[in-house]
This record gives sequence, C-alpha cells and structure tokens, in this order.
Amino acid sequence: MIFDIFKGNKEEESTATVEKRAPIEPIDAKELDAAKAYAHEQCEMICKLAGFEGTVHSSTNPERNQVLLDIGNVSDPGRLIGRSGQTLDALQIILRAMISRAHSPAVRLTLDIEGYRKNHLEGLQRKAMSVAESLSPSLPRKELDPMNASERRMVHLVFQDSKEYHSYSKGEGRNRRVVIELMQ
Repeated sequence: MIFDIFKGNKEEESTATVEKRAPIEPIDAKELDAAKAYAHEQCEMICKLAGFEGTVHSSTNPERNQVLLDIGNVSDPGRLIGRSGQTLDALQIILRAMISRAHSPAVRLTLDIEGYRKNHLEGLQRKAMSVAESLSPSLPRKELDPMNASERRMVHLVFQDSKEYHSYSKGEGRNRRVVIELMQ
C-alpha cells in the first residue's frame, strides 16, 4: 500500500542551538546515481499524473549524499509550490520516503521548483538579520513566524557565530518558531 512508505519516518526537529553535524558517511557513487535516476523518474511521473508540465533537472552532491531535483518551466509553479511552500514540502517528503525505501535512508533529497526554495531561504535569512538589527536594549528579543525544521536551522546558522545576537527555537509542532535575542 502507498502509505506504507511513511511508517517509521519522522521529521527531525532542530534544537535550540545549532550543533555541527557529524561527518557524513559517503554512500557508493553508483547507489547515489541510481537514487538520482529513480528520484528523477518518480518526480516526473508524479508531476505528469498531477497534470503539471515541466522539466525535471537532477544532480548530486556526493559529499552530502544528496540528490537535488529542480522542476523548471512549470505550467503553474504557484499551484505546485503551494501556500508557503506546503505542496513543495509535501512532494519532497513523499519523494524522500520513496527513495529511502527503494535505495538508502542515507540519501538526502532536496526538491526545488524554479528556485523557490533557494529564494525563500535567502529571504528568511535577510528577514532574520533585519529583525536582529532592529533589536535594542528596550526590545531585546523578537519572535519570528512559525517555521519548519529546515527553515529554523537556516536562521540559526545566520547567528551561529554572532557575538551580538543569539537565536533559539520555542514552541511545539507547527507553532515552533525562532526567537532572536540581543546578547548582553
């Protein structure tokens, strides 16, 4: 059954401080290429079945065991991305689960549509810096809007080496958010 692909998979939550990740144990190049071909094929099939025309571009980053998919020339990118990227995130979760079952759980997949994810994360980083720069002794902390784990991680990375600002996560589930704080 199709929903069996989700058993045992949980999205990891980021912690209050961003720790450097352990070195990634590389997987075999042939396995990564096979996972890339499989992800490419499955992504094209899902888009076609959902009625979206577009071109899937795929590449790998062997140092991170990563398969990168970017769907370009989409007939209706807004609909495929969804509100706040929710459809894009859901499609990425489905493809990750499929790759994990068919190949290796060590393969990491990143799906983008016409550069949306890259632009969105860069915008989040700019917004976080803008919020940080607006802090003062009379307003020493500010909360950002709720974010998913990968978005929170990107914001935490902005302040990881900062001597002026500190960031941490608070809340639970979909209401989890980043707080940016002026260091004293």
